[in-house]
Amino acid sequence: MYGRRGGLSPHYGKRHSEDTKRKISESMKGKNTWSKGRQLSEEHKSKLKGKHFSEEHKKKLSEALKGRVVSEETRKKLSASLKGRLAWNKGKKWSRELRNFC
Repeated sequence: MYGRRGGLSPHYGKRHSEDTKRKISESMKGKNTWSKGRQLSEEHKSKLKGKHFSEEHKKKLSEALKGRVVSEETRKKLSASLKGRLAWNKGKKWSRELRNFC
C-alpha cells in the first residue's frame, strides 16, 4: 500500500520469504528504474549533495564549538555506538602515488 510507512504498514516487522524475494527479482529483471534517463536541474543536484555553508557561517560554527567539554559518559556512548563499524577507508584501493607517498 502506498503512503503507509513504519508501523502503519501492514507488512511492518515482517520479512519476505526467499521464494517471494526470488519472484520479485524475476519480475523486475529487464526493467529500468524510475529514475533512468531523468535529468536533474543544477539547483536540484546541489541540494542532493548536502548543505553548503558560507565561510562566515563555518567560522561561527567553529568558534561556537571550540572549548566544548564532552563528558566521560558521552565519550563512552560514542565509543559504543561506533564499535563494529568498518573504517571509512577499509577495502579502498590506493593509487601508486599514494602508496609511495606514505
